[in-house]
Amino acid sequence: MSRSLKTARRKGVVLICVLACIVVVTSLVATSLMAASRARREARSYQRMSQVKWMLDLGIRRAKQTVLSEESYAGEKILWEDPAWPEHELRIEIKLAEGTDSESEEIVQVQASMAHILSTDDSEPDGLNKEIRRSHEFRLPQNASD
Repeated sequence: MSRSLKTARRKGVVLICVLACIVVVTSLVATSLMAASRARREARSYQRMSQVKWMLDLGIRRAKQTVLSEESYAGEKILWEDPAWPEHELRIEIKLAEGTDSESEEIVQVQASMAHILSTDDSEPDGLNKEIRRSHEFRLPQNASD
């Protein structure tokens, strides 16, 4: 075998090894980027769910306090914008209804939601986290303030 043929074969083997290494490194980088993107989405989703839970807790406390202190209270809707969530509408809705089992109690329904409004950030796939809602229902005696 001639010396130039051996050198050409070695170069071919080295080229194949280099290409295989590039493929492996590229796949590792792509996998890492996908995992980081998924982790970021999960963290933002958890953050949104926590925010809605806090809003629900706030709505429950407000409903209990207001129902017990104001006889004419019939519920309310609270809407606000939070600079921390500029692309979302934050809403708490409190409704009152008389109990069906007994007329001596009121049913209080509290719903908290965070709705995604249009933004230029299209990082979220369609249908993902467009709105998060949590609700809670409890009963209070109508004459609890007596």
